[in-house]
Order: sequence, then structure tokens, then C-alpha cells
Amino acid sequence: MTGSLFKPILCIDRISKPIVPPFTRTISYHEIALGALHDFGDSRDWEALMHQGEMLLEQVAMGTLVGSAPVIFEFSQLPEALKHSERTKQKTLVSLNRNEVNAEG
Repeated sequence: MTGSLFKPILCIDRISKPIVPPFTRTISYHEIALGALHDFGDSRDWEALMHQGEMLLEQVAMGTLVGSAPVIFEFSQLPEALKHSERTKQKTLVSLNRNEVNAEG
């Protein structure tokens, strides 16, 4: 990757102020990074990204990289789910299917 435009992005903390007004658009900061790769990346950059993605998938397949399971709340528990997400910063899902619920809160 010497001389490559591809540079890893490290997010230390959450962005303090959203860049778009609430409920207008859903934007992922990952999309911003990929947009830069689309605009400025070359074939080596894409190859590096693909290789790193494959390495992550291999780790998942081998069980050496394990994501945390989300805490799932019923829709009727939406206020509690929002508080849980804000307080713990854990993956928090709201489900319309009662069979998927395993909320601790």
C-alpha cells in the first residue's frame, strides 16, 4: 500500500453534532469513507479494501472475530430501548416480532 491513497479511518468517539437534520436522511459515516474511495481511490486501494474485508470474513468464519449480540426490545418498549441504547452504547434493536425478544431491561 505504499503510495496508496487508501488510509484506514479510525473513529475515536461519536460525532458530537449530526451533519444532517433529524429524520431527513439516513447517512452512514461508512458511506462517506466509501465515497472518498470511489472518488479518489485507484485499483490498488480497492484491492486493499477487498483483501482486508476478506480477512475480516475469515476471522468471523474461524470464530476469532465475534460481534456482540444485540439486545432486542418489543416495539411497546421503545422508550426503554432508546434509554438502553443511549446508556450502554450496545447494539439495541426494536422488534415487531414477539418471538425474537430477549431484552434484559
